[in-house]
Amino acid sequence: MSKRSIEAYKDILPQLSDMEQKIYKCLYTGDYTAENISFYTGINLITVRARVSEMFDEGVIAQKDSGEYYILHADDMEDVKQQRLEAKYLKWKKLGEKHGWHFRYDCIDKHGEPSPEDYKRSKIDPEDDAFAFTKQQTLNFIS
Repeated sequence: MSKRSIEAYKDILPQLSDMEQKIYKCLYTGDYTAENISFYTGINLITVRARVSEMFDEGVIAQKDSGEYYILHADDMEDVKQQRLEAKYLKWKKLGEKHGWHFRYDCIDKHGEPSPEDYKRSKIDPEDDAFAFTKQQTLNFIS
């Protein structure tokens, strides 16, 4: 390890929770899959997956195509953090479009792209009887 890597290790370690510290120390010795991290640290696999996901979100670690996690160099942390955030956004956007999950109409997404035409709907006229609910109907609907 370089002197700079050791300094980064000492700076990051106090900011992590106990479990994250165990995972970080494990990854300090090499690149490992979640299963191997679980084996070497004794932390439950589901917990390891949750913690590495959080650490990935924070830009502390990254993942290779092979599935192995590794510690990021301090200079790369912000880039990986932004890439991870963007990948999650695109994943959920694609999933939402596939299943028709949309809750806003006539809006523009974070990339400035307008909503597809089938997402749009006409404005609701409050005077229209089809949309008029009594207070009791509204309460019945909610409960």
